[in-house]
Amino acid sequence: MLLPAVVTGTGCASRRNTELLEAQLRDREDELHQTQAELASVRTDLVATRREITQIQTQLANGTSSAPAPETTRAIAQATGIRINAMQTGGLNQDEQPGDDVLHTVIEPLDGHGQVIAVPGELTVEVIDPSLPPEKRQVSVATWQAKEAAELWRSGLLTTGYQVQLPWKQKPGSRTVVLHVRLKTPDGRQFDSTETVPITPPGDTYADQPLPAEQPLSGAAAATEAQPGVSRILSRNSDDPTGPPVSQPLRPAGYQQPAAEDSPFRQIEEPARRPATGSGSGSSSETVGPAAARARAEIEELFQLPRSP
Repeated sequence: MLLPAVVTGTGCASRRNTELLEAQLRDREDELHQTQAELASVRTDLVATRREITQIQTQLANGTSSAPAPETTRAIAQATGIRINAMQTGGLNQDEQPGDDVLHTVIEPLDGHGQVIAVPGELTVEVIDPSLPPEKRQVSVATWQAKEAAELWRSGLLTTGYQVQLPWKQKPGSRTVVLHVRLKTPDGRQFDSTETVPITPPGDTYADQPLPAEQPLSGAAAATEAQPGVSRILSRNSDDPTGPPVSQPLRPAGYQQPAAEDSPFRQIEEPARRPATGSGSGSSSETVGPAAARARAEIEELFQLPRSP
């Protein structure tokens, strides 16, 4: 009896030790991942600091009279890319004519952590329509120098970045254009971003067309419309496919409701109601219809119950 107990206790202790080791291993893996993330962040900051030092040394060597503010120099060194805010990019209709007149977009410079930062530089925005011939594909383009681009910067709760409204220089021919953005920083680097943008071309009245009004029915369709309880569908007129849809019944022409005796389903009669009985009477009478009597007989036969008199 002693040996099995010792073996069982040893097995339980071994399992507990294994679970403890696995828990410690998971903790070490989590610590390793956290350390690697911190190391990557430190390396990103180190690269940005080196860029900032190089930029300051270049300015001192060139004898630049007006050096930028330290936060501006730091932002330039931290920049790693730009992003087009797709949620705030699209066409705008600023007049009463159908279609969009300008393209609105917000361009966001990013640092190594994916955060939006104010990075100065030369900004170029280009809109291309791939559906047009090569010599006409550039429907709009504009370039702002660093000082001009600084006036486009917005910093708020909903919008942070370069806010640009670019009018068409040539009418787009499709409902989708390609937006390309380029930012050149003072330290000589260049960042690009591209986004596909849906628009409504100028003069396109498709989106402004009202729904066709319902036309009054005539002939057989009007006669069928007057029939109660008949389901209907909308379909195109074969003589005029471009005309408004007409209402047609789901039942074919000449359809008649089948008589009760021709129906494949058995008609169940409603059982007769019980007559009212007096309060002083010790017995009551019940009238049962033929359908209810047949149903009761089938139930009694199914469950082998004694038949009622």
